[in-house]
Amino acid sequence: MRTILDGVNPEQLRRCFKTVFSSLQRGKALEQMQYLDGYYLMLMDGTEYFSSEKLQSPFCMEKTNSATGITTYYLQTLGVVLAHPDRKEVIPLMPEPISKQDGQTKNDCEINASKRFLSKFRKDHPHLKVIVCQDAISPMMALTSVASTSTTAVLSYPSRKATMPTCSNNLMRPSTGERPRTLSSRIPKILKSSTASVG
Repeated sequence: MRTILDGVNPEQLRRCFKTVFSSLQRGKALEQMQYLDGYYLMLMDGTEYFSSEKLQSPFCMEKTNSATGITTYYLQTLGVVLAHPDRKEVIPLMPEPISKQDGQTKNDCEINASKRFLSKFRKDHPHLKVIVCQDAISPMMALTSVASTSTTAVLSYPSRKATMPTCSNNLMRPSTGERPRTLSSRIPKILKSSTASVG
């Protein structure tokens, strides 16, 4: 199975995710996931799914142990779902590989993968309003340039010790033009569990 799948470009799976998503939209199941003023909570988190000291591919990232000199080759992916704190179900979206890009020698990272994902997501779903939820490993400012639209807001913990998240300025209540003050108190419950939901 691995031999067969190794030759498949991950982008070829995008149509499968879009087909399932469209079915949920038509069946009104997606509406049940709305969280705030028509916005959906989009949970993002990176996870590692391959690591080896022997096996590698041109897409593998590398890290060398300074004490032993041993190089480890690994692959990660950015998992993304739409979730709601009152529902057990989540809606998975097309994940974004975190791996060396064509022609690049430097390792990829979660921030760059997030930027690529959001650009592709906006092409697939240009009008879907989402609140992007990430942990402190992904600085908000790094995504603001990509997500600074009326349909996308970024929510992130400013540090690993923070108990309340901060929200990008572009999330406004349509009725008043002000940011919802209750957002920071309503979000931690779902944001804190993002790793479990995505992974």
